[in-house]
Order: sequence, then C-alpha cells, then structure tokens
Amino acid sequence: MLIALFTLLFLGGHPHTLIQYLNVYQDRVEMVITDEGRRDQAMNVLKAFEESTKNRNEEILETAEQLGKAMGDRNSMAADIDVIWNQYFEDVDAFHSLLVDSRFELRQYVNRDEWQAIFGQSVTK
Repeated sequence: MLIALFTLLFLGGHPHTLIQYLNVYQDRVEMVITDEGRRDQAMNVLKAFEESTKNRNEEILETAEQLGKAMGDRNSMAADIDVIWNQYFEDVDAFHSLLVDSRFELRQYVNRDEWQAIFGQSVTK
C-alpha cells in the first residue's frame, strides 16, 4: 500500500519535468519575441513560474517525508495521514491554479504567431 501511495504522489502531476520544459520555452521566447519589453515581461513570467515549480518540488519531497514517517509510525491514526494528504491535494490545486494564471499572464506579452512558435511544437522531439 505504501508503494501505491508514493507512486500516486510522485507520478500524479509531478512538476519536476516541467522545469526541463520551461528551459526550452525560455530559449524559444528569447529567439521568437523581438520586442525587448514584451520579451522581458514574458521571461519574467516564465522565471517566476520556474521558481514556483522549484518550490513545489521541495514541497512534494517534504510531503513524501511526512507521509513516510506517519505511515511508519504504529501510533499514527488514519486522520493524521488524511491531514497530510488533504494538504497535499490543496497544494496541487494551488499549483494548478498558478499554472493557469501564469498562462493567462503570459498571453498578455505574446501574440498569436509568437505563441504558436514558442508552444506549438513538442518539447520532447
């Protein structure tokens, strides 16, 4: 059961690989957006989101540690573990909201053609 819970924790929406994609998108922003002011604003949005993603990664590790301790403690009650999971899911919701908000903020600085050039092609190719 512990393995299943940790699998869910780490494979269910883990932002770790997002950092790799952000680096590619930052490079594309530098190449595609020619207006320096808009480019700087777009880069600020991506850098702020990158920092938030790094913080989220640290929170995930802390949550995993808390769960490991709680599940390994014979005196822990289900309610104790539920508190940790509930906080985890609240954090996931907050991170997803930040992702959406960052996308809308980025749209202010990137026109349609630039957006297509930056985000229209796969990062994994």
